[in-house]
Amino acid sequence: MYFDQQGHIVVTPKQLHQLAVENRKRLIHAALLPGTPAAIPTHDQHFDLLQHFADSLGIHPNNLFFKGSTKIGFSIAPKSKKVWMAFGPESDLDLAIVDAEFFSRIDNEVGMWERSLENRQKLFRVNSLLKAHKDRGYHKGTFDCYRFFDLPNIDCMNKLNECINTAPVVQCCGIQRPMNAFVFRHWWGVYNRYDHDLHCLCRALKDKNSQMPAAEDEPRPHEEVLDIDIDEIQLEMTFADRDERIGALEEKGAIWDAEGQFFALDGKCYDADGELL
Repeated sequence: MYFDQQGHIVVTPKQLHQLAVENRKRLIHAALLPGTPAAIPTHDQHFDLLQHFADSLGIHPNNLFFKGSTKIGFSIAPKSKKVWMAFGPESDLDLAIVDAEFFSRIDNEVGMWERSLENRQKLFRVNSLLKAHKDRGYHKGTFDCYRFFDLPNIDCMNKLNECINTAPVVQCCGIQRPMNAFVFRHWWGVYNRYDHDLHCLCRALKDKNSQMPAAEDEPRPHEEVLDIDIDEIQLEMTFADRDERIGALEEKGAIWDAEGQFFALDGKCYDADGELL
């Protein structure tokens, strides 16, 4: 493992796995955070792209970095269909923003959005909003992180979209790429995210019954994979069943409360799952 002249980390999946087993802390701080992303050819282009976000958001460029396969050239997501897969032509750029003030602004705006009566009603009626709400709670509580694709229509979300849409991606990467943004409260949130994923990856690779492919000297060839977990599929099926049940109840004359959590039918009150109160 070494850094080339442009600051790219050069590491194989096998080397990374060995380092993850021996010293995850060193791997994260010495290899996964510093340096030029594999997705960007030169150090100067990397600086130009970070400077765009720094100027647009008012955040110091040292608090911005590209993570994951964008950084090292292959995925370390602890998923059997994605791990060790090479960064490809269609791959996204994953930008991490580490800034307590910006995180707090998002947190306040999300709280105001969720306290709105109209929006709370939508949460229990629109599957995508309910899933995003659950995902926001998990990632904020576990990693002090907001993923921009989980955010509702708030000012910070619109600002992030504007920055992403005007970013000089082609000039800095050579081709147009979609981009995701992840806003962390502090650097320990970034560390915890990496530490969690590496722990899950090492545990799965150690499990003889796991279908996780072993780390080799070269990344796996890139192919597009639907980025959805089994539990997410099951959740969508649950949402669909719930929507069908809600529709059937409304046809029978059920009247729902303002937040969509309870309904009245034939003089009796039930919760959203149909349990009599």
